[in-house]
Amino acid sequence: MKIANCKRCGKMFQKTTRDICMDCVKEEGQILEATRVYLRDNPSSSLAEVSDGTDISMKVIMDLIHAGLLRLVDFPNMAVECQGCGTPTQEGRYCSKCQEELGMKLAGAAGVLKQSTKDKEVKHKGFYSR
Repeated sequence: MKIANCKRCGKMFQKTTRDICMDCVKEEGQILEATRVYLRDNPSSSLAEVSDGTDISMKVIMDLIHAGLLRLVDFPNMAVECQGCGTPTQEGRYCSKCQEELGMKLAGAAGVLKQSTKDKEVKHKGFYSR
């Protein structure tokens, strides 16, 4: 049994798959539903307008977007800043350009790691017996 402090409220809880306690999960669900209802009624709203209309902070709404709980593809005026380059994106934490660059960097690093472990392998010939 893992015990952790809730990322949102700081309360201790029994950790399962989330970093937040069950009370914050329930609150997050209510916030998510309120945001979805507002966007359904006002699909051309910006992030600031959604925040003002729902009394939910922009940070909380952005956290929902980054977590993939709130998708923006149907809302053209909603966007968050890419954490890589700062351009507006509707795709989560990174824009498609930065996602591609990160993928290439990771693929390159994986290749280097694979080659370095291959170079360090000890070639054994035969078997040892007792």
